[in-house]
Amino acid sequence: MNRYLRDHLGNALACAPRSCPPGVAAGSLDPCNPSQLAAYRELRAQQIAQQIPMVRAGYWDESTLTAAQKIEALQGEAPMFGLDTGAAGVAAAAQATIVVTPQRRNIPTRITLSQNVANAFVIDRLVVGAENLLSTAASISAATFVQDSTAPNFRSPVMEVGMDFSISVTNVTGAVQRFTATVHGRFLPSGWGYPGAFN
Repeated sequence: MNRYLRDHLGNALACAPRSCPPGVAAGSLDPCNPSQLAAYRELRAQQIAQQIPMVRAGYWDESTLTAAQKIEALQGEAPMFGLDTGAAGVAAAAQATIVVTPQRRNIPTRITLSQNVANAFVIDRLVVGAENLLSTAASISAATFVQDSTAPNFRSPVMEVGMDFSISVTNVTGAVQRFTATVHGRFLPSGWGYPGAFN
């Protein structure tokens, strides 16, 4: 195997640990090892497949990305921040609003929560910045966001640093309940080119 290719793959993986196939440490992929190389190719194909809908949906103009930004774009989504009403919880039939202000540019794509939380709450509002992601004033079932699903469950604009992410929930049970959930998405470096609708 060409030494340059070996060094190039090793360096690329050292910079992008999430690109490492299972069982291979960052920077240690051996391109002469057929099983490692096959696992690497399969993983990258899966990541690229996840990325294509994001480009088609208009989240960014692919032609403006640098090579390093394209690599980062292929890393896939990750848990970004939590939503929690705290130990005091939400009183029976009461509403609570949780506000989080992420300190990194990102695109939220889905929320996951447990079945117990889903049974206890409805979602009244889901707001990024000033935009309510729900199209009507009617509440929706929190079961929409149960953690079994890995697909995006809402479309969000880009969150710039300092923008608020807020969720309003109502406890539909007869007892105090604690609402907890995780917001997943993609962290984005500054300076990426986005279509005007998402700037």
